[in-house]
Amino acid sequence: MKMFFGLAFTVALGIALGMGLANLRLGKLWWTPETGLDEQTPPAVQAGGPQPKLVIDEVKHDFGTLDIKSGGNHDFVLSNAGDAPLRLIPGGTSCNCTTSDFEDKEIPPGGSEKITITWKPAERVGLYQQTVKVLTNDPARQEVTLTVVGKITASTQFHPVELVFSRVTANEPAVAEARLLCYLDKDFKILDHQWSDKTTADNFEMALKPLAVEQLKQWPTAVSGYLASITVKPGLPQGPFRQKLTVTTNLAEAPKMELPIEGIVGSEISIAGAGWDADRGTLNVGAVSSNQGFKRQLLLIVRGPHRHEVTFKPIEVFPNSVRATLGPRREINQGLVMQTPLVIEAPPGSPTVNCLGSELGKLGEIILETTHPQVPKLKIMLKLAIED
Repeated sequence: MKMFFGLAFTVALGIALGMGLANLRLGKLWWTPETGLDEQTPPAVQAGGPQPKLVIDEVKHDFGTLDIKSGGNHDFVLSNAGDAPLRLIPGGTSCNCTTSDFEDKEIPPGGSEKITITWKPAERVGLYQQTVKVLTNDPARQEVTLTVVGKITASTQFHPVELVFSRVTANEPAVAEARLLCYLDKDFKILDHQWSDKTTADNFEMALKPLAVEQLKQWPTAVSGYLASITVKPGLPQGPFRQKLTVTTNLAEAPKMELPIEGIVGSEISIAGAGWDADRGTLNVGAVSSNQGFKRQLLLIVRGPHRHEVTFKPIEVFPNSVRATLGPRREINQGLVMQTPLVIEAPPGSPTVNCLGSELGKLGEIILETTHPQVPKLKIMLKLAIED
């Protein structure tokens, strides 16, 4: 019997301690680093003493109708009608497309604070509702939810908004699909199409087929559309590629539609080395000093039946200050793999250049000619900046 009462006392004590710790955590939850602020204790608000009082004119804003390419922002004004400072703490949003900007974290008595809610439409058309929570130290209103609602519309839309080819081989075609959707009750027609990169335009092909009513059910507000089959034909250089499809329609509301396309061409040839990003086919050099220059080495790795015959030759290098030099080939893994070092460098005193892929300059590029029967060219992108 004593053992039973002892066990019961132990269990009860454990539950009490657990509840106490839980209450302690809950009491500090909205002041922890998870809210995006430094961990701190809110000012004590004593009964009968000065207290903050939250006043807000509106907690819901209707953006109305927005185009899918646009967004909206709205200022919610929060005021303190009390006689103690009012603390505002971000409490999270319903999705990552809604952001709020707190200009201050504390409102003095009689003061006001503006919280700006910015909402960027997603890929889908239709009604939306998103929320932002704000936590306060007002004893009577410790949480307030700000809501934005509206309707996203579009005349036309590509779905997906960007086409990515995950696996493309040098000697085989690859096909991916996109939908051209029309939300207007009009006769929707595609009149023409163009490829932005003329140098590789012959390696791309598009075939159109009208979407049946059953195929449109996934997009309830779409009235009509086409299924576009995009084919990447053999012949592109190994490495990353980027293209943009622009279609011309018969609609005055949307005369042009654009679809970015990208991917990587792979083969029996691979590349390895420090700073090499295989997913993007890019060597990340970063920012370097003109006084020091830089030097990096990649390994060109060849497998398969043609490995012993494959050689490389640099034929294009951008920017001009960069040099690409090949080293001697050698066998590894008992002759199953051939390795060729490629040294990429810019000597000290090279002119400044920005090849970071931003608006200030496009990425650098090295094109290697190969003797591989399926891979006539190998492309290496360079992400670098040479600074003073």
